[in-house]
Amino acid sequence: YSFLALPYQTAEVKRKTKETDVYVKIALSNSGQGEVDTGLKFFDHMLEQFSKHSLCDLDIRVTGDLHIDEHHTVEDTALALGDTLCNTILIPSFEEYQAQASTRRRSPRI
Repeated sequence: YSFLALPYQTAEVKRKTKETDVYVKIALSNSGQGEVDTGLKFFDHMLEQFSKHSLCDLDIRVTGDLHIDEHHTVEDTALALGDTLCNTILIPSFEEYQAQASTRRRSPRI
């Protein structure tokens, strides 16, 4: 039944802002190995646990303005991870979804 198995699904996203530079690569249904370096040890641990328990391989590398605050690092990592997951399962990102929704015509209510 190997012909019924899903294909090996991978995606990567690079997100660069004024505050952070984020790289995320994910491989679904794999070994659950994680290479995570955000500069925040507890956040790294949580992302590694996500990788381990979801059996998704994660490669996450982040540089950011940690000397100011952790907020941007966590936020931009989460946005990049979400976009990467969407790309692996072919769901449009939130920005693409909004753009598609704004171009659709509304049907009149009866």
